[in-house]
Amino acid sequence: MYFGGVNIIDNERFHERVEDQSYYGQILFDQLRILFSHIVPNIVGSVLIVLIYYWVFRDSFTTNLQYYWFGVLISLFIIRLYLYSRFIKGTIEHDPKKCLIIYTVIMFLTGATWGGIIFIPTDLMDNQLIALTLVTLLLALSCISSISSSAHPAVIWSFLIPVGISASYYLMNSASEEYGLIIGLGAIAFCGAAGFVGHTIHNMIVSALYLQNRNMSLMDEVVKIAKQNQKSYESFQILLDNLGAGAAMFDKDDKVISWNKSFEGIFSMPKGLIKQGMSMRELVRKIIKQSWKDAIDVSQAAEAHIKELMLPSEEKTMVKLVLADGRNLYSKVMRINDEQTVLNYTDVTTLEQARTDDIIHVLQHDSLTGLPNQILLKKIIDSRISEFDGTTRSKKNKQKKPFMGLVHFGLNSLNEIYEFLGLGAGDMVVTEVANRCAEFLGDGVQLYHTAYDEFHIITEVEQDRKQAMSLVDELIKYVGEPIDVNGNSITMTVSVGISVYPDHADKTDMLIRNAKIAYNKAKLPNEDNIVIYNHGMHSEIMERSNILFDIHDSMKKSQFSLHYQPQIDIKSRNICGVEALLRWQHPDKGWISPSDFIPLAEHTKQIIPLTEQFLPEACLQAKKWQDMGLPPIRMSVNISPFHFHERGFTKFIKTCLENANLDPELLELEITEGVIMNQTEEIINTLHELTKLGVQLSIDDFGTGYSSLSYLRRLPVDKLKIDQAFIKDMANDESALSLVEAVIRLGHSFNLNVIAEGVETEEQLNKLFAMNCDQAQGYFIKKPDSADVISQWLQGNHM
Repeated sequence: MYFGGVNIIDNERFHERVEDQSYYGQILFDQLRILFSHIVPNIVGSVLIVLIYYWVFRDSFTTNLQYYWFGVLISLFIIRLYLYSRFIKGTIEHDPKKCLIIYTVIMFLTGATWGGIIFIPTDLMDNQLIALTLVTLLLALSCISSISSSAHPAVIWSFLIPVGISASYYLMNSASEEYGLIIGLGAIAFCGAAGFVGHTIHNMIVSALYLQNRNMSLMDEVVKIAKQNQKSYESFQILLDNLGAGAAMFDKDDKVISWNKSFEGIFSMPKGLIKQGMSMRELVRKIIKQSWKDAIDVSQAAEAHIKELMLPSEEKTMVKLVLADGRNLYSKVMRINDEQTVLNYTDVTTLEQARTDDIIHVLQHDSLTGLPNQILLKKIIDSRISEFDGTTRSKKNKQKKPFMGLVHFGLNSLNEIYEFLGLGAGDMVVTEVANRCAEFLGDGVQLYHTAYDEFHIITEVEQDRKQAMSLVDELIKYVGEPIDVNGNSITMTVSVGISVYPDHADKTDMLIRNAKIAYNKAKLPNEDNIVIYNHGMHSEIMERSNILFDIHDSMKKSQFSLHYQPQIDIKSRNICGVEALLRWQHPDKGWISPSDFIPLAEHTKQIIPLTEQFLPEACLQAKKWQDMGLPPIRMSVNISPFHFHERGFTKFIKTCLENANLDPELLELEITEGVIMNQTEEIINTLHELTKLGVQLSIDDFGTGYSSLSYLRRLPVDKLKIDQAFIKDMANDESALSLVEAVIRLGHSFNLNVIAEGVETEEQLNKLFAMNCDQAQGYFIKKPDSADVISQWLQGNHM
């Protein structure tokens, strides 16, 4: 790259020069100066973030850790301000390397302290959205800090590493996120990208500092030549004219002796405006007047610039001068001896503009695909809405209704590609999909990559929903063609959500939010893969949100209860067990169906405290029936998959049995096929621990999930439970009847008991008996009811 007539050396030569102490020490000092210039605004911004954090969580802290955290952070702020004050006073400029080490350690401690914010427990942290928002803000703080610390890579990584580790550790260990590992790796990748941005800016800064020092070196050579032959100005003038920087030479009285062509060119000064014998103050006045005309007070601006140039303490520092046309110059006064002085100016506008453009491009584009990201998406939508508003107000265009469709689509099952083929394969798939979309849509359509597996499209020529749907249909077909990844043929499916301006929203954030809502609905089971937003969807979300708040409140107020449904041995018709079922009677809404609140409780992990609250009660009830003189009755309880990721789950089960003094064989835990299929070492160990304890294990809703024969052979399962949907269809559907019979034979071949749920007629029970099914439960036997009612029923049926 060329700058001011000087060729910036390649990396190898550059590092050889930087290793020279004469360059290294000065560049390091300048890097510290740039770093310390960001301390005060950085601290002010950090304090603002802390205040917002305390305001949001002011009533939700569960410990006093936030005060210790705040104390540590304030102490680090004070230490940084103390270093800044020492730097201003010039007391540490003699040992910049030591100062850099100290500052790097402080930034590492600051990063570790910031990272610790996500481990401070609060009531609100139960809300995944707030927890992930806090992590996102923490990562955004990392990005900003990496850019503000870009003057030196050690400072960049001293802050990024602890923050990145904290964020990714939190995400990877968050059992509430189905893709916690992926998002945790994404946090690491984000910190790496922020570090890459910091390094890019760092290279530009060092290049600018090297250019500055090289010009200083050239000026030193000029001074050396002047010292050797002060009387011969002809050769000196030739050297000046060939410098990339503009330079002027003054005598002991600060009168102009000579100047080069670059000096006139930089300021666009007409020939003859600079004259020998002109004072430095007068020359500076002409420079500023030539640039700014009458836009500023020339005398005041000239005096201020002269004062900066002549400050003894800033002799090694370049002084910045901004011209009216926006150009940035760096200037410096160098004294040759008591008789002569040189004033030079270097135009660094192109370098700074290039650096700014690179930063803006990195921040507004995705690093994997090169497509515009979420920042540009919002900016373009804002612009389009403003354009529509202006068009609507125009009399000529009142008949034309504005239309803009926002398409939010994402790739399905990308996690499976990670698991089977690795992260690199996932990157290849995302990149290929991005290329196909760009190729299909063409240059005129605006495509954005807003998340790792999610994209946005802003429609251009489409005039209504029908045309937008047609575009999406064709795009899905194009994207759905097989993709070759390292010899594997992969076919991707997508889910699409669409929101329309102005029908669904007239603001950018609302339009994006509504498209996201429609997209999330498209990803749900039994939904179309293309969903257009409607206002009822938001009502559904609000209703689910209200239920979530009610669940938390009702747990505290004991508004949940257990009902029990008996299970019988089909051959003897004797009672062999009961299933404990959670019920919720809301004081205002009445009985709420389990299908409405159980999935939400599962999704938010509130099912864990619910189970921990009522499983002990179920064990006590089983023991109570035994104490009433009834035969031992096995208590069956559904267990969420999330429990198998909780530490101490086996210990919790053991404690429940011990507190109830219940035989472990009388407790049966119903688990889903998803738990069985996710055969991590942790889950396998937990299952064997429970079996060793004596607890029975059954697979709930068998046949609706993955149904692999291998786990039935290798894992400690005692019973299969046939889903009630198959029992219901037995009478009218031969395939359902065949499936039920096949499950019974399969279970018996593995020496497992088989129980059918949802038995509602005697005909169903007789068919199950004929197929040699072991057990049954359902409304035909007894509907679920309270403990008192079931106790009377059990006594009546055992008498």
